[in-house]
Amino acid sequence: MSFLCLLCLLCLSCFGSFNSINPTNSIDSIDPIDPINPIDPIDPINPIDAIYDMKILDTLREEAIISELNATDKKEVLEELTGPVAKASGVSQEEMVRVLLERERLGSTGIGGGIAIPHGKLKSLDSLLVGFGRSLEGVDFEAIDGKPAHLFFLLMAPENSTGAHLRMLARISRLLKDSTFRQRLMSAGDRVELYMVIANEDHEF
Repeated sequence: MSFLCLLCLLCLSCFGSFNSINPTNSIDSIDPIDPINPIDPIDPINPIDAIYDMKILDTLREEAIISELNATDKKEVLEELTGPVAKASGVSQEEMVRVLLERERLGSTGIGGGIAIPHGKLKSLDSLLVGFGRSLEGVDFEAIDGKPAHLFFLLMAPENSTGAHLRMLARISRLLKDSTFRQRLMSAGDRVELYMVIANEDHEF
């Protein structure tokens, strides 16, 4: 089997359609390959190990976690998610939002079941940036299942990143396939508890 075939299978296995935030429901299929950059090599030697080697907490700071989003629509979600990430990195928040909205025009990153993983690339970045936000009420993110999104992982990557962007997307999605993890994220009380939930899952995976 060629590397590209393995990559496609890996992507399909990593990104599933979240039918519901209910932890008893299953995940089907989501294709994380960005239409802007469909071939983003992971690791030509061992692509699967590359996903396990990457940790979300390598790029996610506690201050980039929002326990309750105030946003009521997609643009407001992106603006709110990028706020702490832009502040910590010194990168323009307006530029982040612009890039994310351009990506959303190609197809919503609301993958269903209350999950959204907005992502984009910027020339001004030197490394990956990750943020997380939660809306207990839910926000219309034009998800594929037409249902509100509750859990949001934001990913910004350098424009010239090769496999890091796709590896992190794959890792986030693999963690979110765990219904117990999703339920713990919904049940956590505050930012500190959310960080610990993500840290525990990130360490065990």
